[in-house]
Amino acid sequence: MPAERRTMTEHLNPEISNIIHIPGLGAGTVQNVPGASVSDGPPADFFLGQDGVWQIRATKDDDEEAVRLCSPLRVVALCRRANGSGWGQVIEIEDEDGRSHTVILDAATLSGSASRVVAVLVSKGLVLARGAKVKEGIVELLNAWRPQLRLDLVDALGWTDGACSAFALADGRVLGNAQVYYPGASPELAASVRPHGSQSAWTRNIAEPCLGNPLAILAISQALSGPLLQFLGMQGGGFHLFGASSCGKSTLLQIAASVWGDATLVRSWRVTSNALEPIAAASSGTSLLLDELAEIDPRKLGEVAYLLANGQGKGRLGQKGELTPVFRWRVALLSSGEISIVAHIKAGGRHVHAGHQVRLVDIPADSRAFGAFDVLHGSTDGRVFSERLNRAALEYNGWAGPVFIEALMRNQSERDAMRRTVERFLAMVMRKHDLPQDAQVERVLKRFALAALAGELASKFGLTGWPKGAATMAMMSLVGEWLASQDCASRSKADMSIALTRDYLRTYSASRLSELGSLAVDRQDGWRDDAWFYLLPETWQRVHGDDAVEAARRHRSADLLKASKGHHQFRMPRKVEGQPRVYAVSARILRGPDEPLTAQ
Repeated sequence: MPAERRTMTEHLNPEISNIIHIPGLGAGTVQNVPGASVSDGPPADFFLGQDGVWQIRATKDDDEEAVRLCSPLRVVALCRRANGSGWGQVIEIEDEDGRSHTVILDAATLSGSASRVVAVLVSKGLVLARGAKVKEGIVELLNAWRPQLRLDLVDALGWTDGACSAFALADGRVLGNAQVYYPGASPELAASVRPHGSQSAWTRNIAEPCLGNPLAILAISQALSGPLLQFLGMQGGGFHLFGASSCGKSTLLQIAASVWGDATLVRSWRVTSNALEPIAAASSGTSLLLDELAEIDPRKLGEVAYLLANGQGKGRLGQKGELTPVFRWRVALLSSGEISIVAHIKAGGRHVHAGHQVRLVDIPADSRAFGAFDVLHGSTDGRVFSERLNRAALEYNGWAGPVFIEALMRNQSERDAMRRTVERFLAMVMRKHDLPQDAQVERVLKRFALAALAGELASKFGLTGWPKGAATMAMMSLVGEWLASQDCASRSKADMSIALTRDYLRTYSASRLSELGSLAVDRQDGWRDDAWFYLLPETWQRVHGDDAVEAARRHRSADLLKASKGHHQFRMPRKVEGQPRVYAVSARILRGPDEPLTAQ
């Protein structure tokens, strides 16, 4: 069938309703594209009509005719990555339902076949006109259309640069710098962050009922703390809520999810560490919510906890031996399950390191007045209150997080003041509970401090309906409970270091330490006899992490470490091949924790 055509005379006839009259068309004047300069309209020999894109073609009679190519389409910008690679076009298409779609066509695709280029556009709703060389005409249009606007193309969610000038959301929205473009995540993820209800309804039905409920305030504040991680230069990590079934743990995750989107943002731990990497990357700058801890292999949990908090996936080789791109993220974690992180790692026969406990902090969630809640705001019991919050989270979601980010960008100059607020919270807790300086404890306290800051900022920005200080008081309350569970307030740094060694020896001395003088081999951690445990340096490092040197000093001061002159380590006798240096720990360390640990 021949293409839809109009002669120039017909085209310039204003009575033809589906043709836009453009004076001087023959001279190459273009229709103005909204939001762009006149020069950013379609190139010469093309124009936009009410029913789509038209091309001016020469006829055999030396006349010109307008040939319709497709439904409405325009090139709004050229895009490229920050390093100058990956050039392409940002194209807007209108489908038959009148909805607008944005498509990125990279330069490599544009240089290929017309059928391949047009297929990408058709899949997004472009409707082709019937006729000869329609596809070729569309490709000719695209290659000639060079708008002045340049956008930085980003392919990761969250803050797009170190200055935190723009934030990419999963549905393609970019908050802040208008010169940044993010093409959007998968349709499923984009749909999950589409706002529902209104911000005021979210505040009224979800945030305000959290007052008087420290765990609920923690859930919302932790979800909001995601953007603060890069904003303030802090590492990822978070909290694990554990307790009996049906106590309200999952509800806490649902209200946390409502900060950014719908209930599908709550994921299961029942995935491999490899699968968690893209999930974490898709949550970058926001919150990662994981339910049902028991679903993950306990032997893998420790590794995964480090992976998620550290924010970088594993390097892998592609099919041709090339290094594939590494997933990166920075997220605020919130997890739930019926058992604690510590208990689950131990159930897998693995040693619990201090690093596990500071990256995902265990918080009991079933010991409050009504399960996970203290105040029911008119509901008859904890179950009814929980169901009320769940229903509200389904109806009102996706507002608070983006509004919070926009407010942060308006307060860029307050970053140093925010950091000082975190330090003040830390100092206040240390003073109140008379805590010794301890790097591991301080890292946990900073997690609470960041959540407190997020909650206070959200209240200041008008998002929560909470009075000033409510988030801080809630976090102070939870800190006190956490310290009591850890017994940190009454234990010195020496006691805590010695407790780590004792826990290791009670768990592994029989299975990982060879009896000195026996024929047993393949004991990777060291040796033992009736009076001493001889731990290899790498074992000591694994037990005490970054605190290994100070831990040795504390053990020696407590008269629990036998050492060579001038060293914390002891050289093994000749009967041990190679006479390696070890940390020789007295068997007296296995006394109960209530007995004196320091030398008398």
